Amino acid sequence: MRGGKPEASWRVLVMGGGSIGKRHITNLLALGVRQIVVCDPRPDRLQQVKAQCPVETVERLEQAWAAKPTVAVIAAPTSLHVPLALEAAEHGCHLFIEKPLSDRLNPDVDRLLALVRAQRLVTLIGCNMRFHPTLRHVKTLCDERAVGRIVAARVEAGQYLPSWRAGRDYRDS
Repeated sequence: MRGGKPEASWRVLVMGGGSIGKRHITNLLALGVRQIVVCDPRPDRLQQVKAQCPVETVERLEQAWAAKPTVAVIAAPTSLHVPLALEAAEHGCHLFIEKPLSDRLNPDVDRLLALVRAQRLVTLIGCNMRFHPTLRHVKTLCDERAVGRIVAARVEAGQYLPSWRAGRDYRDS
């Protein structure tokens, strides 16, 4: 990145065409990224993505690697994050992995970290609250000791679950 803008040469593979994948696609397009391939094994999701966004879609990763992506956005179900990140890293992709990294203790995380380090891949686990202006201000106040020495803190964040995912019953998540 130069000046906060994506490189024109970025070729981005979005793994997962669900609600979060579509949000990342929209954001990438708004940033000016034009070479985007979306991979999802569900044809209905790919149809929705194609109807909403000017991107290439594929059902299998083998097809996606032909586009030679330089960046992978992993927005698939959490249980697939580590295996997909490993495969993308093996193809030399920088990684943006949706939170959380895994749904369990995963021995492949050490292998992923070693591969990311060896290939010097930029890697980030998404945490949208990390950049929220209010939380950044609280951090500044803490650093300035505006309220004295903090001994403990408790933070809660929530969401109205029935509106979480359109067309899906939150109780099945």
